[in-house]
Amino acid sequence: MKWYVLAFFVSLIFPVFAQAKTGNELKELALADAQGFKEGVFFGYVEAVTDARYRELCIPKGVTRQQAVDVVKKFLFDNPATLHLPADDLVVRALRSAWPCK
Repeated sequence: MKWYVLAFFVSLIFPVFAQAKTGNELKELALADAQGFKEGVFFGYVEAVTDARYRELCIPKGVTRQQAVDVVKKFLFDNPATLHLPADDLVVRALRSAWPCK
């Protein structure tokens, strides 16, 4: 968890590196070794998009941040035809597909 927090704060300092513009770039971050810097950036990116666009989402209480990250990661690997789209839109799509609003 310490790596995720560190990566999040470093991403604020180096926004060009941390900003995934497309799903392809976000997937590259998702491919990183567990507990590595890029994995932390991926975690921070998903968390930031979730926080910024929470009104568009219906994530149930009790869902952990790690669960949300896992859902996004699986979505990226299961939907390669969408990787050219904006990364933040793909995060929202992934979370909506897992937990649709009723």
